[in-house]
Amino acid sequence: MDPPENRPTFSFSEVSDLDVLKGFLSVKSKAVGDDGIPIHLLIPILPVLLPVITYLFNKSLTTSTFPSAWKSAIVRPLVKTSPPASPSDYRPISILPALSKVLERIVHQQVSQYLNDHDILCKFQSGFRSKHSTTSALLYITEDIRRAMDKGLATLLILFDFTKAFDCVYHPLLLVKLKRLGFSHEVVAWFGSYLSGRKQRVEVNNSSSHWGLVTRGVPQGSVLGPLLFSLYINDLFTCLLFSLYHLYADDLQIYFHFLIRNLIEAVAKMNRDVSAIVVWANKHGLKLNANKIQIIIIGHNRLIRGIDLVTAPPVLLNGTPLTYCSKIKNLGLVMNNTLTWTDQVTATCNKVFGCTHSLKRFDNCCFPFDLKVMLVKTLVFPHFEYCDVIINDMAVKHSLKKKQKIIV
Repeated sequence: MDPPENRPTFSFSEVSDLDVLKGFLSVKSKAVGDDGIPIHLLIPILPVLLPVITYLFNKSLTTSTFPSAWKSAIVRPLVKTSPPASPSDYRPISILPALSKVLERIVHQQVSQYLNDHDILCKFQSGFRSKHSTTSALLYITEDIRRAMDKGLATLLILFDFTKAFDCVYHPLLLVKLKRLGFSHEVVAWFGSYLSGRKQRVEVNNSSSHWGLVTRGVPQGSVLGPLLFSLYINDLFTCLLFSLYHLYADDLQIYFHFLIRNLIEAVAKMNRDVSAIVVWANKHGLKLNANKIQIIIIGHNRLIRGIDLVTAPPVLLNGTPLTYCSKIKNLGLVMNNTLTWTDQVTATCNKVFGCTHSLKRFDNCCFPFDLKVMLVKTLVFPHFEYCDVIINDMAVKHSLKKKQKIIV
């Protein structure tokens, strides 16, 4: 990463008609925001509107003002758990005006180009980045652990969970961080306007709540929100003294390789890093969810057998010991303490059996064959394909046979 004094300042470039056209064509959602203007009605008349919209976008960027009419979000809750018993059983879907998304995509493209050109984003952040994914994050971590196992080392791995991290971003601190990263005064002011004065209301069926102001967090359903959050936590790694780490959006995992005889020393070092993360999170207005933090020691079977997890020195979070697990769920992949994939195979089989059982009710339906094939490809195959490049050392024969039986 270039030192700040040698990095050029980022300023917005002038937006062209072609930029706006590409922005419109990249918006796939058909949802209608509070302005009542659907994207599909604008596209046919773009030849007439394009110069006007381009002028509005450039005016917004040059005056550091984000239009107030585009700051209103409609939130429609979708049920996650049936029947829902509390607000946490719903997933809020935030719908913003279509024109705001077009402008955000243009800004996103310019900011991303600057970040990539100067290697500003943390290289161990895999969330919301081109050519990065959960697979690339997991591949990096598992390969690190495998190399340690080859050297006779065990790995202490902790997965952290932040409570509603995207909703807790403190705007003044985010703007300070943008300035430190080389964003010009005008750009920082534009983002200040973009974040301020936002409001939202909840709509269910034909009923809606009163408008409520949003004073923290990045806008839900926005294009820029994930990128801004990545910049907000981009310096998290600076508080770590001993651990390696990887981020996927707000999913943080830290790990430390050690010899079994040095377990006490390894846990002591890990405790110092955990304490540092707690301090960093408090300063940034973020809260760790202790109930969802997972901790595991991974190594060869003969090494793991030599560790009594009951009497092992504890890793502490705010003075509370965390419970060691024999297996964890890491970005959708089940990892056990010997890094074999029997548990992941079982999880995959259960998901596939569930999908195929659901599809059986269509056996007697007069659906076209092509539609049935599409349903299988959409609902079943992804379970086999997810992170398949990571599970490339599946030497356990019964695991292979188990997966093969499902396919048959």
